[in-house]
Amino acid sequence: MIKRGMTQKAIIFSAILLVICLLQTGCGNNKTFEGSRISDETGFRMEYSILDKEESAELTLTEGEQIQVSISQTSGNIDVTVGQDGEEPIYKGTGQENAYFILTIPKTGKYQFSVAGHRAKGKVSFSGIPLKEEFRKERKNKMNVTYEKKDAMTFIGYHTEIRPEEGYQKCPEFWDREYASKYARLWQTMRPETAVEKAILENGIGMFAICAESPNGFAYWIAGLYRGGEVPEGLELYSFPVSDWAVFTARGPMPDSLQTLNTAVWREWFPSEGRKYNANGTATLEVYSAGNPQSPDYECGIWVPIQRA
Repeated sequence: MIKRGMTQKAIIFSAILLVICLLQTGCGNNKTFEGSRISDETGFRMEYSILDKEESAELTLTEGEQIQVSISQTSGNIDVTVGQDGEEPIYKGTGQENAYFILTIPKTGKYQFSVAGHRAKGKVSFSGIPLKEEFRKERKNKMNVTYEKKDAMTFIGYHTEIRPEEGYQKCPEFWDREYASKYARLWQTMRPETAVEKAILENGIGMFAICAESPNGFAYWIAGLYRGGEVPEGLELYSFPVSDWAVFTARGPMPDSLQTLNTAVWREWFPSEGRKYNANGTATLEVYSAGNPQSPDYECGIWVPIQRA
């Protein structure tokens, strides 16, 4: 009888413990990861509704290679560590919510990219800045750079949000889409029928583009130098203060000439001269010239704000 009673008590006690365990979500259905995870030769990317554990990936990288890091959390935060086994990390950040920056790889080898979530919801990506084949082989578009001081500038335009790893695809797509909706008819007649069309002609919207850091990647603006007057609905203003600038130029058909120059600026200039001049990569300008964008002599440029002593 005593043995039987003890067994019944044990069963009841176990049942109570099970109920408590389930109510506290400490057992059974306690998820630590829910989302998507991609790791390949182009980088390491995750998007998750739940991240309460550590996820990592190993990438083989080359000295001088650059990695765009984009972190966007809607709740919770993450710890990020990047480095080689047995060595000091090349990057370590704790309690991160939103960030966008560039990592330059100091030496060739295998690197661990670790992300530890704390009740986090959001996304993170580590993407290699693509290096075009023509740049890799022949360096056709060598960097021509001058350093100039410019007055404060205000631009007028419109923008879209783009993820860093999709920039070389989505930026030209944005131009194509906006040309069809805003420019195709206007260029044929040169007679504006709306306030936006009038602003496009008066301010030369399309002669500049702005790449400005944002929580989810970067805001890409199609813009013109603001000459005053009405700012129609659908357009906005963006200002740069008085500043010194690194002014880069390149020649060749678009968009390859500009994208090749952009890769060179981020891959070669930023880690060396850019640091020397305290370059500010949170907002840069793309500058276009009049003429045929598909001509081998077409000129374009990139301007980067700097701080000279």
